[in-house]
Amino acid sequence: MPPPPQDSTYSAARHSADYKDTDPLFPRNSVGRKTSHSQKRIVIVGVISALLLVTMVTAAVLSQAPPALPNSPLIVAKHGAVAAEVSSCSEAGVEILKEGGNAVDAAIAGALCLGVVNMFSTGIGGFMLIRLPDGHSELIDFRETAPAASNKTMFIGRPKKAQVGGLAVGVPGEIRGFGLAHSKYGKLPWRRLFEPAINMSRNGVLVGPELARRLPLFQVFIRNHADWRALFMPNGTLLKEGELLKRENLANTLEKIANEGPDVFYEGKIAEHIVSKVQATGGILTLADMRAYRAVVREPIVGYYHGRKIITGGAPTSGHALLGALNILERYNLKAEGQTPVNIHR
Repeated sequence: MPPPPQDSTYSAARHSADYKDTDPLFPRNSVGRKTSHSQKRIVIVGVISALLLVTMVTAAVLSQAPPALPNSPLIVAKHGAVAAEVSSCSEAGVEILKEGGNAVDAAIAGALCLGVVNMFSTGIGGFMLIRLPDGHSELIDFRETAPAASNKTMFIGRPKKAQVGGLAVGVPGEIRGFGLAHSKYGKLPWRRLFEPAINMSRNGVLVGPELARRLPLFQVFIRNHADWRALFMPNGTLLKEGELLKRENLANTLEKIANEGPDVFYEGKIAEHIVSKVQATGGILTLADMRAYRAVVREPIVGYYHGRKIITGGAPTSGHALLGALNILERYNLKAEGQTPVNIHR
């Protein structure tokens, strides 16, 4: 992706931007952009499971003109940036910011977009870490949960059932989590956040390199299941990179949620269809499980790495493991030692 104009207001990128106060673990081969800021306020929202990071930098006043940008994916913007694993979903988030939405709005729109383009990355449940301008942080936990009838012996002797089939399906939490986040912090109308994903589902998107790489790994499964075959083998062969993927049923579902709110996903026809399909394939999900699901607000956990404050989520996220690993790495001067074989293994 070519660098944006230096006076860019909002930017979208596949990668997070480097800032002067966040040095890399290892030295870079190329020179990064450095700027001095007279005022900076950072609002960070992370959707954790999904592999989505939205960083919004508001009210940034540059005290000097930035130098010429190198030919790199580094994105520089004055008021906000959105980073997702697919550039079209980054752009969807940026459009939300341009319309006056905030980082929570952009995170929701970007994640819904990813559910269309790279459905393996998001769509079931996860977490949203929110840091407000006043420094307060909270974690919204909307991880999928086990159905009420689950028990500790249900997969003994049949481990594959924990991976494939209805018994592996938990209660989806994403829509409840997005609804809670939007009710607390969202600015734009709920429906507006769904529009990019609805349009992409209905009109189709081009299969990207990562989806194209994964589809052949599941070719036998897809071929043997009519629902998946209709989606990914519409003409009898697997879709390839650059071919059109259309998801009309998903567009209809998203449109109904956009118009009627999160509850419509957990009660009524949509929930009935989900439960019916799960039970028909050996699962134990019930309508009562769907109705009872609630997202939970939790306190984040905090650690430090070389003087930098790290805000992340506690269980059931991997935040404890992250802070533990950073605590171990902190004793080593990785930046000074460079990319040695030992440091790479560390």
